[in-house]
Amino acid sequence: MSEVIQAQPLNPFTLPLYQRRLIEASAGTGKTYTIGLLYLRLLLGLGGESAFLRPLSVEEILVVTFTEAATDELRARIRNNIHELRLACIRNDIESSNDAYNKLLEQIQN
Repeated sequence: MSEVIQAQPLNPFTLPLYQRRLIEASAGTGKTYTIGLLYLRLLLGLGGESAFLRPLSVEEILVVTFTEAATDELRARIRNNIHELRLACIRNDIESSNDAYNKLLEQIQN
């Protein structure tokens, strides 16, 4: 008898980043959001034991998607995330209205 494996929800703040990862899901499930947060973690070396061994540069991170529209949306989201988190860091805005940025800012401050 084969064992049934249940899919686990993906947490972008705790997902281990030291191996290859595939994110596959239906439209509207938050893939772009999740990839954007994972990208920030890779750039900043965040995530404690689940982080990559060191912060990575933009040139060292490969994100692949299937359509030009998805590529454009993902590129824009990642750029916006970098910009917004940078502004939150400059302002030391730990009480940002963005919960995801708050979690990342807490890790940066530690």
